[in-house]
Amino acid sequence: MTRLLQILLVGVALTSAGSACAADTNWDGTWSGNLGKQKPWPVTVVITRGKVVQFSEKGVPFDVRFSNPTATGITFGDGSNYEVELSKAGNAVSAEVHGRLGTGPARLTRS
Repeated sequence: MTRLLQILLVGVALTSAGSACAADTNWDGTWSGNLGKQKPWPVTVVITRGKVVQFSEKGVPFDVRFSNPTATGITFGDGSNYEVELSKAGNAVSAEVHGRLGTGPARLTRS
């Protein structure tokens, strides 16, 4: 029984450490930039308390139904139409947007 308890505690510690990595980085604020390579368009992401609360492309807001910290950043989306992976890149944020029209990169800075 003691061995099982040790394994469970290690598992909980590792899970918490992975979530804490993204939470330790100050993500809060409004991040703006451009999405796409050939014909880039503006995107904005608003993060409050480590969670994405707003996302818009070309000024049009999209539903944010989930926002989860990861070991390297934050993943958010609406669960069916799009998903975005954010990761820190110096003073900027790198984003990979996966949507109905494909996948595209974005680079965002805090405004």
